[in-house]
Amino acid sequence: ALDRANVDAALRWINEMRRWRQALPPSCAVPGTAGEVVFEWRGDAFQLAAEISDPEKLEWLLNIPGQPLKQWDTDARCTWIVRSER
Repeated sequence: ALDRANVDAALRWINEMRRWRQALPPSCAVPGTAGEVVFEWRGDAFQLAAEISDPEKLEWLLNIPGQPLKQWDTDARCTWIVRSER
């Protein structure tokens, strides 16, 4: 079952993201296997996941084919994925 604190943190994060016009919403949100909430962004050449397993932080995983996986953590108040103005 989802951890209520993680769900609340995920909702806060998404609601705050919606305030930013250029924010890129995740492609999907799925429950993890241990109570976490996972957001995913998928493009033609990448997959990005942000996992909330602790209401205070996000754990990120970036997969670009042909490159090593990249993992990092941010504070739950971090900025979001945004579109580039071109």
